[in-house]
This record gives sequence, structure tokens and C-alpha cells, in this order.
Amino acid sequence: MLKIVMERHLATSIAESPSYPVHELSAEAKRLMESLLGRQLEDGERVVVCAYAGEETSAPAETSAAENWERLLATQRALRGRVASVPEDELEAAMSEALDAARAGWTPEAASR
Repeated sequence: MLKIVMERHLATSIAESPSYPVHELSAEAKRLMESLLGRQLEDGERVVVCAYAGEETSAPAETSAAENWERLLATQRALRGRVASVPEDELEAAMSEALDAARAGWTPEAASR
């Protein structure tokens, strides 16, 4: 239900936001938008400008590489303990299935955004 409400709010907000055909943008405005988006704009596209009030968040606490490494090893030890009774071939099959699912929507273009 929340997703539907959010999608409706987003659609209403976008519909009410200023929209500019790319072919009508000045060269400077087009370069600025391309810089913000990280890709080139096509003449058949439109740029919609929206601004949302966001919650302020604090930066995550900095940790050293050594602390991160120790946390990773602790997580690995905990996982090993939880799957100790699972046969190796089942673990491999589950990991392969998870990787396949994660990679299904992956494209080089999506990774560079």
C-alpha cells in the first residue's frame, strides 16, 4: 500500500514539475544536465526538474581498514557456524542461484550510473 501511495505522489509531483524538451535547452543548460545525470541527453528526451525535502543524515562513522577487516572476518565466522550442517553442494547451488538472480538485471550501463 505504501508503495502505491509513494508512486502516486511521485507521479503527481513529476506531473506538476517543470519539464523541458532537450532540443529546446541552451547548450550550457544541456551540458549542465548531462553533467548532473552522468550521461548524454538525446533530442527526443525531456528534462523534468523536481526537488524534495529530505531528512538530514549524518555521515557514517569512519572506521579503519583493520576494523573493517575484523568485522568481515567476524561475519564470515558467524556465517560458517550457521551453515556448518549444510552440505557443500547445497551451499554452492544456493550461492550460484543468488548470483544469477543478482546478475539478471545487471548491465554495464546500469553499473556506470
